[in-house]
Amino acid sequence: MVTLAVKGPIQLWKTSDTKVTLHRSIPADNTETCIAMDQLKVVTGYHDGRVGVWEFDRGRCLKRVPVGMLHTGAISDIVLNDPDIVTASTDGTLSLFDLYASVCRRTLRASSAVRSHREHLTTMFYAYTFMSRL
Repeated sequence: MVTLAVKGPIQLWKTSDTKVTLHRSIPADNTETCIAMDQLKVVTGYHDGRVGVWEFDRGRCLKRVPVGMLHTGAISDIVLNDPDIVTASTDGTLSLFDLYASVCRRTLRASSAVRSHREHLTTMFYAYTFMSRL
């Protein structure tokens, strides 16, 4: 489990049937807007459009996607489906980023790709088999 508060670190928790224990804290710069995780990585989205990828066990930064590479607005939601990271932004776009190749494979404008949305995207779900057919 991962938690993100308005102020303070990103906290990684280990859970069992009987208890929840703090595993590690990752320093935060308090501009994080969303988080996603799998068993090995935590991905953070930021107010300025950056994305960070963190190793769960050690809490070290594995990769940073720079400002402007994916979005011009804040990251409003993020999904990790290794090796893909899909981000939604307040700039009205969805981006599909390949974590290992470090490239943005596709950017979709909400106005053309998701016609029913007129405002910025706030949440999404991603399944690779669905996106690969687009």
